[in-house]
Amino acid sequence: MQVDFEHVKMAVALRTARAAVGWSQDELARVTGIPKTTIARFETMEGGLKAAQLATLINTYNSKGIDVEFLRGNKVTIKIDEDALRFSGQRMTDSNGRRSDRRKKLPTI
Repeated sequence: MQVDFEHVKMAVALRTARAAVGWSQDELARVTGIPKTTIARFETMEGGLKAAQLATLINTYNSKGIDVEFLRGNKVTIKIDEDALRFSGQRMTDSNGRRSDRRKKLPTI
């Protein structure tokens, strides 16, 4: 089975950007209005995105300080600005966002 390299690039880029923001698929769906099932299927290469959905995702990530580039060449580039890194660090260390069995005090950044 031949894998669509362009779809792989987009899926990896958008999944990585979502992780950089620190959002679950549910959170991204709430923020963008794109169904969680659509996001999940795209990230696992079981489905596609409409052009408007792709633009929404890219614009959402840009508004959070994350620049996603996958249209040039055979590579993916993700640039994360300082504010986005701080936000992600705060989310990762916030025990309120963790399952109750995983809550513990983490070192502050």
